[in-house]
Amino acid sequence: MIRWFSPYFWMSFLIFSANQLLERFYKIPLLYSYLDDLLAPGIVLGFTLFFFQKVFPADESFVLETKLLLLFVVVYSFLFEFVYPWTDARHTSDYWDILAYATGTVAFRIWGNRPLSELT
Repeated sequence: MIRWFSPYFWMSFLIFSANQLLERFYKIPLLYSYLDDLLAPGIVLGFTLFFFQKVFPADESFVLETKLLLLFVVVYSFLFEFVYPWTDARHTSDYWDILAYATGTVAFRIWGNRPLSELT
């Protein structure tokens, strides 16, 4: 099962998890503010790719199309930078997060968006 996810997914997941643990003991504002936003696309899109490759197996060369990746950035940005801050005082809007989502998505596109044939 581990081979069903790209090494980029696992790297993102492990760094994200380590960051969550370290945030409890050390406060590094730049990492605390943006690292999760940079790594989240690799995890969310990695699960999305897994879902399409395993639940609806049709093509061993299937990868997520660029337009879907762009849609992810738009929807994620809209939800986390506009909707949630507007509806819940615990969330704040930070437009640098949008750059982090976009950068993380580009990194996923380059290193994580791999066909199943390369992973097994």
